[in-house]
Amino acid sequence: HRPEGLRYAYRLDGGVDAWTEVGDDRTVTFSKLRPGRYTFRVRATSSLGIVGVQEASVPFTVLAPIWLRPWFLALLLALLVFGAWAAHRYHLARRLEVERTRLRIAQDLHDDINSQVAALGIQVHAIEDLVETRPPDAVQALLARCQEHIQALSTAVRDLVWVIGTERDRLSDLMRRVEEVAYALLPDVEVTVKVEGDRTVALGMQARKHLLFFCKEVLHNAAKHAEASRVHVHAALDANALVLTLADDGRGFPDGFAYGASTTAPTNPLLAQGDGVPDRTGYGLRSLHSRAATLGGHLQTHSAPGAGVEYVLTVPRHRLTERETTPT
Repeated sequence: HRPEGLRYAYRLDGGVDAWTEVGDDRTVTFSKLRPGRYTFRVRATSSLGIVGVQEASVPFTVLAPIWLRPWFLALLLALLVFGAWAAHRYHLARRLEVERTRLRIAQDLHDDINSQVAALGIQVHAIEDLVETRPPDAVQALLARCQEHIQALSTAVRDLVWVIGTERDRLSDLMRRVEEVAYALLPDVEVTVKVEGDRTVALGMQARKHLLFFCKEVLHNAAKHAEASRVHVHAALDANALVLTLADDGRGFPDGFAYGASTTAPTNPLLAQGDGVPDRTGYGLRSLHSRAATLGGHLQTHSAPGAGVEYVLTVPRHRLTERETTPT
């Protein structure tokens, strides 16, 4: 039984410290209480104004949201510190990786350039000795060879700049460079270059290097041996792999020399003698297979006498952008 005429007042220790009259309302709502401990107190006043001696009290605790609790803040701080450290390590590893790759590629090209410069120097000294003792034709022949070495030196320097540069790292940039090389090596040959698939995928430095030099070696073979009238370069990139095809309509390999249609390793004895054995075929096929293996791919070569040569290089897509593991 509820007595008639009772009025209530409440006080919230830790929040509203003063007594608050609420009349005969028996509910109180608090909003936006801060986390902490509180005691809710209630007293009653009779219709005659007599304040009750006894109070009703209820202690309770408002918990902080999980994102404001000390253990969560400590964990968040630890994660932020670890994330900053990991990001620093990642960026440092990337920088070290790029620098190491650039140095290695630069060293490879540096050796090539040095050999060209050395050969050029020898020929210049030979010309000096021959000017007064040999006929003009001999001097002219040496001058022509010097010009060839100068051209090769210039090309090597351009290759060095192109491979190391990061502003031209897309597949389309690589194929544009291959097209330039093809026109330079085969000025009298009809050259077509075609790209299918994702032309904008960014290639890693190692992939750019080996793909460019692979194409240069094949095109050099065509210029030196094929006697072709047409050369076709086709790159097709899908979700799984890059298939790079270079074909000419030249005289092809000698009978019994060409690789089989599904062969991924040399079958000619001259091409299967292991590292350190010169490629005496003159076609540079050991080097081509070595580059294919370095890229994690495989090379197929199709040819027949008088039917031209087709090189098909298949490289897994993830190897095109793969970065080297940098020791920590």
